Amino acid sequence: MESWARAVGMSSDAANDVALCGCEAMTNVVLHAYPAGTTGFLELHARLERTEIVVTVADHGRWDDQSDTSGNGLALIHSMADDSDVVLGAHGTTVWMCWTGGQWQH
Repeated sequence: MESWARAVGMSSDAANDVALCGCEAMTNVVLHAYPAGTTGFLELHARLERTEIVVTVADHGRWDDQSDTSGNGLALIHSMADDSDVVLGAHGTTVWMCWTGGQWQH
């Protein structure tokens, strides 16, 4: 993800942020979306939309342990991305992250 973000024009530091936040969101799927010992889907999408990079990480599980405070992944995502959201739905959870054009290389 970092290489892709740099290839589309993000600065090295911003590309590192994108990769770290993507990894944090994927880790949340592994830890929270599916019961221990089971498997499930993880969807990662990253796209360039005009002057924004949008990354989504989605699962088809259920975050039963939302009150778990064992980590700071979502707080990290919210602080590093220009905009982010967590959408809990009937068919899974999606973490949406966006970085704006202010972080492109010049």
